Amino acid sequence: MSRNIKGEIKTAITEAVKKLYELVKETEAELKREELPINKTYNIDGNGNTRSTPQIDTEKLEEQIKRLEKENDRMEETSKQLKEDIKALNTQQGNSIVEEMKMELREYRREEEEREKRIEGKILTYAEAAAIKQRNTETKKDETNKTLNKRGQMHSIIIKSAGTETSEKLLERIRNTVDAKNTGLNVDKIRKVKDQKIVIGCTTTERLDKITDRLKTDSSYIVETAITKDPLVVLRDVIKAHTDEDVVFALKNQNRNLFKDLQRRARNPHTENIILQVSPRVWKMLTEAKRAHIDLQRVSVQDQTPLIQCSRCLGYGHGRKYCKEADPTCSHCGGSHLKVDCPDHTVGVPPVCVNCRKANTGPNAHNAFDIECPVRKRWDMLARSPVAYC
Repeated sequence: MSRNIKGEIKTAITEAVKKLYELVKETEAELKREELPINKTYNIDGNGNTRSTPQIDTEKLEEQIKRLEKENDRMEETSKQLKEDIKALNTQQGNSIVEEMKMELREYRREEEEREKRIEGKILTYAEAAAIKQRNTETKKDETNKTLNKRGQMHSIIIKSAGTETSEKLLERIRNTVDAKNTGLNVDKIRKVKDQKIVIGCTTTERLDKITDRLKTDSSYIVETAITKDPLVVLRDVIKAHTDEDVVFALKNQNRNLFKDLQRRARNPHTENIILQVSPRVWKMLTEAKRAHIDLQRVSVQDQTPLIQCSRCLGYGHGRKYCKEADPTCSHCGGSHLKVDCPDHTVGVPPVCVNCRKANTGPNAHNAFDIECPVRKRWDMLARSPVAYC
């Protein structure tokens, strides 16, 4: 604990002065109280006259003076000791204060270093954040690819009625004809499609053939084998100077000739992304490799969904060219304007997915183009259903 030096000095000096004052007052009081006796001496002047001279008894006065001198010596000694104590205290307290300040600075520095470490652990640079986002995206795509690989190829047939009945009635008749509960036949997927048709899918051709045979016994059904589509991959950030032939040749020649029956499906001339439709085997190799060499580039290869999303109304299953809506829909708030003109986006209001809001699927605080959108995932699953991934 630090000491109050000023207070100690003031107290010591006050006590010393008080003692001195008491001694002086005590001496004066004794002189008055005792009425010191006066001795008279007689002197005869030159004219023969006698004159008396009073003399004070000096014994007691000398005694009082000695006492005062003694107290004065004590005061000087006390003052000297006080000065030494003050000097020592100043040095001791100064050292103590310096040590305390050093300790406080060390503690402050330690806290700042810990705070900086915590901040560094939370705050990322733009490059780090972009890298993490890229890794998360690739991880999600890897999980999607693994799911598609494990799912197995779906073999399907398309059934339509020879008459004009609705798809609901057609589905009910198919249920009765197949009679899965009694025949033991398993259907892996069944759904209604446009033009009052029903699609039935099985993972094995044997089961699908048995179902087809039962349906063909009834002439009111028109049964067709569904043609499966090849999957898509996208080559990202390819130099635009390459022609279609350059891309195909580079893929074959620079990637160990793993690819055959490669067909160029689409390319957006305004971007550097190339979409290819490839065989299931090539799709599997490319998506697992994640990279491919094109001329002097090593480009990213990712699975590409066949799902089409309209950039005007943000709906699925058609493109902008065939959209029936006259006004654009904002991907941020769902209003009748473009995102660049959205007031909510300008001021930082969280997004609201127009598709999730219409479907009332629950959480909708995401952009309408978000690949994690629940509505988009359902549509994506439907779009991939006729695609053979293995």
